Amino acid sequence: MPDLQRLAINSLSIDDQDTHDVFITVDDPRKHVTKMETYATYKVSTKTTRGDFDQPEYSLRRRYTDFLWLRQKLEETQPTHLVPPLPEKHSMKLDRFGTEFLTTRQRALNKFMTRISEHPTLSFNEYFKIFLTAKELSSYRKQSPSVVFRLGSSVKANASAYMLKNRSPEYTMMGEYVHTFGDKMGSVDRISQRILKEQIVYQEDLTNYGPAYRLWSDWEVDLSDILNAFASSIDKCAKSMETLVRESKHWEVKFGN
Repeated sequence: MPDLQRLAINSLSIDDQDTHDVFITVDDPRKHVTKMETYATYKVSTKTTRGDFDQPEYSLRRRYTDFLWLRQKLEETQPTHLVPPLPEKHSMKLDRFGTEFLTTRQRALNKFMTRISEHPTLSFNEYFKIFLTAKELSSYRKQSPSVVFRLGSSVKANASAYMLKNRSPEYTMMGEYVHTFGDKMGSVDRISQRILKEQIVYQEDLTNYGPAYRLWSDWEVDLSDILNAFASSIDKCAKSMETLVRESKHWEVKFGN
């Protein structure tokens, strides 16, 4: 087991900055309203030096369901790798087409794409390239896997089954640990995003309550001192909550990186 631990530590210490050749930015969330539906899109900008890309730069817009499709395809075609989590589809607290919700989701989607682009295996997945370069994805969604792909998947599955059957117990234990750890980290990420959203809403409410109580005190002369004191306490709470939200956002970025 010490040899396995040393190997894992060494693999984590390798600096892969020089080999990172796909840079992705997800930004500019927009709301679209048609006769049939209302939806949001995000601009996905890509810069790359890879030779298998026809162009060095791409810029297109994708819906949240497109990101879901990408993640599903990555899980189907790379079953032995942990695919980063996506942000939750809906919010119980925020308007899903509001600026705050779209901005929060845009940051999470940007983090999702950055993680994939930095992955030594997932970043070379064919569906990942399609997601970054295709003008529209509807035709790819309708396609069933090709014969070559199904054959390759079958061979891979049989090979994986053979390897699992003859795998050392130490590797099996480590594989199970990594899989469980990935699931738990994904849950922590989703929960932290949900907590941050609730903190932001609470901080905004506190910020609005202080002025409201001061305005109330102007009309209630007998309660003026009490209401002003209460408003001052609320202002202090709002200030503390603002600091907490700022620190939470900072640690969310650190956690994502």
